[in-house]
Amino acid sequence: QLSLRITTPDASYALQTPRIMVSPDENTINSYEGARWSDPNTALMREHLIQAFQQDGSFRTVSNESHALQADVHLYSDLRQFQTRYVDGVPEIAVTLDAKLVDPTTRQVIAARHFQLTRELDNPEVPAVVAGLGAASDELARELISWSRSSLAKMDAVRLQQPE
Repeated sequence: QLSLRITTPDASYALQTPRIMVSPDENTINSYEGARWSDPNTALMREHLIQAFQQDGSFRTVSNESHALQADVHLYSDLRQFQTRYVDGVPEIAVTLDAKLVDPTTRQVIAARHFQLTRELDNPEVPAVVAGLGAASDELARELISWSRSSLAKMDAVRLQQPE
């Protein structure tokens, strides 16, 4: 079993804050007044992914970049959206993450993928937004884990076929 390091996603300044974000149109990003997460959006996403990967059990260990642990594979990402947005006046949850699995020894990208989840919101109030972002994050984590497993299995299969 491999070990995995999940780094804090890179993101725009707005998503590096603990504010709960909303885009009333495609050119504007604001935050819900008085609504904040316990940590910045990027740290929340990292911790959510670490917990999901740990619970899945596909990796021997899962750590973040603040631990000075050796890891066989690093997961780097860019958090593009983690917010409510309005499309034609209809509110929806939008979570977008670009992910890369990297071999830390060679710095080569093993696999890369764009993940995008959108879900219509019946209620644009903060409690519904929080629940919607949580559900979308859970789904994103499931997709990311499945993709990571299959990408690393393909990499292992290719290595086994190569003569030494």
